[in-house]
Amino acid sequence: MESDGQQKSLGENKSFTLRPLENADVATCAHIAGEAFKKDRHTQLKTRCPENPYDHEEGMKGAFAHWLSRPSGTIEGTVAVDQTSGQVVGWIVWGFRGFDDDASRQGKVEENPEEKVEEKTKDEVKDKVEVEKEQIEPDTAPPTESTPPVKKRTRASLEEYTSADLQTWMKRLMPPGTKCMFICSIAVHPSYEGHGIGTQLMAQGTTKADAEGVKCWVHASEAGAQIFETCGFEQVGSLALDLDAWNVDNIVPPEGDGAKWGIYTFRYMVRPARKRESMLVS
Repeated sequence: MESDGQQKSLGENKSFTLRPLENADVATCAHIAGEAFKKDRHTQLKTRCPENPYDHEEGMKGAFAHWLSRPSGTIEGTVAVDQTSGQVVGWIVWGFRGFDDDASRQGKVEENPEEKVEEKTKDEVKDKVEVEKEQIEPDTAPPTESTPPVKKRTRASLEEYTSADLQTWMKRLMPPGTKCMFICSIAVHPSYEGHGIGTQLMAQGTTKADAEGVKCWVHASEAGAQIFETCGFEQVGSLALDLDAWNVDNIVPPEGDGAKWGIYTFRYMVRPARKRESMLVS
């Protein structure tokens, strides 16, 4: 895990540091999220809804308020700061499940820790990932596309459907007794993409996951799937949406009349647990 303030190279004489998320960062981080999702097709459709149009930046302010109000140890946020300008240019928020009674976090020594990791994480969690993969075969997978109820508006229908699908997968990926980490959200300002900031933000969390011997998972946007795959995440499920079928309000795409919204795919991705090589004992 990278220490706070460790310098990272951005190339072209630029560098950035990582530090914990603070309340003062909320407005900036929400703005970064808004900028990062401007070209996201699913977000564009909801933003253009004639009734109650979606504002991603404002929505993220509410999300940050929720995350920062959570009990210590359940959420961890990190921001990347451009050393030259001093501006926050990216961020990530991790969630933790099943860590409440973790002996290592309470300063207690586990007996035969490697044996417990081998039994509880390498085998059991790996088996769960394999089960998850089996559950997405055509006969049991969530529907890849569906015609929304005509009486509901575009945004309301989409959010109800995608939220229900996410809840289904959360239960599948985190059944009772599961210990894991998950990415709540991550964003890098478009002007700073391609410099490895997102990778380093994720590495800080995956390093911790490896130290704990737990799996990680993420509900990936269409554009985010590639970087998650680069960081060791594997697709275990997906939800493909025919946005034109869901467009009951006849919302015109940014390209103008005659253009299609197309198919948008959310992906559920898991980074399997890896054997813990060492354990810190306080």
